[in-house]
Amino acid sequence: MSIEVRNLSKSFVDGHMAVRGVSFELGEGEMTAFLGPSGGGKTTILRMIAGLEKPSGGEIYISGQRVDHLPPQERKIGVVFQNYALFKHMNVFENVAFGLRVQKQRPDVIQARVRELLRRVDLQGLEGRFPDQLSGGQRQRVALARALANEPRLLLLDEPFSAVDAQLRKELRSWVRKLQQDLHITSIFVTHDQQEALEIADRVVVFRQGQLEQIGTPEEIYDSPDTPFVAAFVGEVNRYRTVIKNGVTDLGVLQFPAGNVPEGQEVVVIVRPENVELMPWSAAADIQGIVLATTFLGEFYKVDLELADLVRITAHVPKALGGALREQERVALQIKATKIFNVA
Repeated sequence: MSIEVRNLSKSFVDGHMAVRGVSFELGEGEMTAFLGPSGGGKTTILRMIAGLEKPSGGEIYISGQRVDHLPPQERKIGVVFQNYALFKHMNVFENVAFGLRVQKQRPDVIQARVRELLRRVDLQGLEGRFPDQLSGGQRQRVALARALANEPRLLLLDEPFSAVDAQLRKELRSWVRKLQQDLHITSIFVTHDQQEALEIADRVVVFRQGQLEQIGTPEEIYDSPDTPFVAAFVGEVNRYRTVIKNGVTDLGVLQFPAGNVPEGQEVVVIVRPENVELMPWSAAADIQGIVLATTFLGEFYKVDLELADLVRITAHVPKALGGALREQERVALQIKATKIFNVA
């Protein structure tokens, strides 16, 4: 089941343009993450696909069928909201069975389908509990089972883990990813958490101010950002302006990504902290720096450095090296640029 969005836009009565001419295609069976800051348009696009918001312009296709004129119940879409939206007066079984009862399915069909879904979401034995008797993670799994009850052809998840703590969030996204792969259901996952998007998705769509900035695999988004915004929003980056002459910047010789290096014009060089390598100081080193501070972050040390012309840069280094560094220590550096952007 594929999704195609053509020139989609949405403006509200106050004149605010939430989505501006967005177009993309998503493949069958993929988990796609909509990523971006608040106000980027990702939830509005999700709601238009679901039929909960009417587009101001553009077209939406599901498996080649145009659906933007259809009511939500005719699109065969399951939606999981961030606030669970469970019926408090219904127990777990009845919450999951709700859509099946609306469809007037036979009692034996409802019984079998609900029990199968509760097994899939690891809630068997909790059929008789009410939402206020469940943990946050359990409530979210009930919401997911209910969204899957009518066998939707598309699953939409709107920041479904925002109400749970960090450790449970990590467990739930791994669990949802496995369930999505097992069911092979095309899914869209809205999040503002870059790590969540990179971990859970086959492809990531980055939005900003109602426009699509980039679409690609997690690796493409992280390693080959198309715009300065994507580079800065996804992961941590160092950036500085420089002019490249004969392949050399004013900081010294950098390792550049494949492709042409702009010669003689001002550019913004993007460097990820893990691409800054520290070595023992040498007077002959091409790039030298002074350690300003080190911060232990569990898997690595974050090292803040000052280079030539008071340029500040951050490196992520292994624990064995980071723990041995001292403030004001002089070091040599090798730097690999992630991306070069021309200054507009």
